[in-house]
Parts: sequence; C-alpha cells; structure tokens
Amino acid sequence: MILIISNGHSEPTTDNVIDWLLYYKADFIRLNSEDAVDKTSRLSISIDEDIMTIGGQQIRMDDINVIWYRRWYEYRNVGFRPANAHQRQLLREMFAEAEDLLLYIYYALQDKLWLCNPLVNKTHNKLYALRLAHSIGLKIPATFITNHTDEVIDFLTQQGNIITKPIGDPYVYFEPDGTNYKNFTQKLTIPFLKKLAPDIFMSLFQELVKADCEIRTFYLDGDFYSTAIVNSNTIDVKLSVKRDRNLKMIAYDLPEDIKKKIRLLMKKVGLNTGSIDIIRSKNGEHYFLEVNPVGQFTGYGFACNYQLEKKIAQWLIRNDHKKHLHYEKDQVHQRV
Repeated sequence: MILIISNGHSEPTTDNVIDWLLYYKADFIRLNSEDAVDKTSRLSISIDEDIMTIGGQQIRMDDINVIWYRRWYEYRNVGFRPANAHQRQLLREMFAEAEDLLLYIYYALQDKLWLCNPLVNKTHNKLYALRLAHSIGLKIPATFITNHTDEVIDFLTQQGNIITKPIGDPYVYFEPDGTNYKNFTQKLTIPFLKKLAPDIFMSLFQELVKADCEIRTFYLDGDFYSTAIVNSNTIDVKLSVKRDRNLKMIAYDLPEDIKKKIRLLMKKVGLNTGSIDIIRSKNGEHYFLEVNPVGQFTGYGFACNYQLEKKIAQWLIRNDHKKHLHYEKDQVHQRV
C-alpha cells in the first residue's frame, strides 16, 4: 500500500497526484497534517501493535510499502495571537508535542521506501548542500556569511554585484488580520549598506551571477525535468512568475556532466527527489544554487507538459508493486 503524507488545505499538487492514483486504481491512503491536531478528528496510536487511527483512517504499518512525503504543516509559521505569555507558551508546547508524535511516525516507518525521506528533509542544510556541490565540481556563486557591515561592503566591491537571502527556509510573518509576509532575494548597494549599523545579525551574501536564464529542475529518482525561465525582470524569479506576463518557460535539457554531478550530490545529501535551482550565466556556465526537498514543481512542469504528477503516481505504484513482489517471493521461499 502507498501512504501519502501531506497537508489537507492549499496543497493541490497532492490532489493532482491522487487523481492519477485513482485513475490507476492504486491502493493508497492519505494522511493530512490537520488530522493530527484537529480535536474533532479521532486519533489513537497503539505503539505495541503498530496501528494508527488518524482522521478516521486506520493504518497498519506492516501494510505500507511506499511513502510519499509531500509536506507537513509548519507549526513554526503559526501566527501567535494569544494575549499573554502563558498562552503563547502553551501553544508552543502543544505544537512541540505534535512534532514529537510526527517524528515517532517517521522513525516507525523508516524501513519503508520513501519518496523524500522526512528525516532527511528536516535536517537538510542548504549551506552544506552548496558546499558539497562545490566539492564535486559544480559551479556555485561566491557565498559569504558575516555580521559586520564593512565586510559586506568589501565583498560587494570584490564581486561587483551581490544579493542577500535567508540562510535557511524563511519564516512567514503574520499580521493580526491574517496578512503574511515572507523574505525574498534582494540586491544590495553600497549606499544602502552605509546606512546600516556597523554590526548586524549574521546574514548570507552571495555573488549576483548575470543570468541568461534561470532553471528549475525537478529531480525524480535520477531523472531530470528542467524548465528554463527567461525574460525575468526581478532578482527573485518567484516574483516574476507571479507578476510578469512576458515571462517564458521552456523545456530545457541539462548537460550530461551537470546531471552526473547532481545525481552524486543528491546521493550525498540523501534525497531521491527535490526541486533544484540553477542559473545559466551569460557565458553558458551552470551555477548550482540550492535544492528544496519539497519545493514547488507543478507550475514549471505544466508549462513544459512534463506531467510530473502522473510520473510521481507511476513511481509510487511501480515501487509499491516491487515491494509486494519481494514479499510474495519471501513467502513462497518460507513455505518451501
């Protein structure tokens, strides 16, 4: 059986993959993050019997062969609106309890075949991935972390143009009315930097590579589905995707030597899937930026008719059948 771990709301990618699983009449069950914390949804877990009932669904861990971890609700991004410190602390403790329960489920199922192992996802470090990429021969932008403004100015002077972006995955900031804000990549200038205090909080700064195009690659167990994004007029291409009508998305085939190095990189970081950001420079060189284990891919794949949701469904079904066949062979061997 296939288990899908996802969010119930605002996760159309999961819905689209499930459409294909239904089409193929696959044996699957979906676990939504909301089901684990919704008071109206019955939850019970028998540790000694390896049985879970979440969201009205009973899951026997022995029945599961393959798991797709799409994403899980990020409790850290909850906008805390309680009026006093005790209420805020209580909520944080409740979320911590929910996180520990989720970790138990991951560990209990760690011997299954995962498409995106959540334990790897939780510890994935973009800086370390960048360092590994450099060590295996992929080009990366010059990257520098400091908490001194004068060093940032020196770095900008050396590189000509630089950007700043979060070291890890950025938080979402909430207003009381529900409005939210998120950090995006920003170009820096010397006049702006000179307005800052001498000491700043540690931040990441990176060479701004002059891009011929930006490439979003969806990696699926060794296969590459790449989309070149051209005519972007923003530093952070995600903003152009949302706003710029002149933006074009074109199917792109990465050079074989780049694919070989990325396969090695993905093996080293323990990922069999992910959304990879690459820049092709004006002189045709490819710069690795980062890999997002649960990054977006639907919009980029749709533009190039990659049918990625279908391919994910087929991967899950194919590997579920492999596990089942191995089980059947083991049973026959034991009977003989």
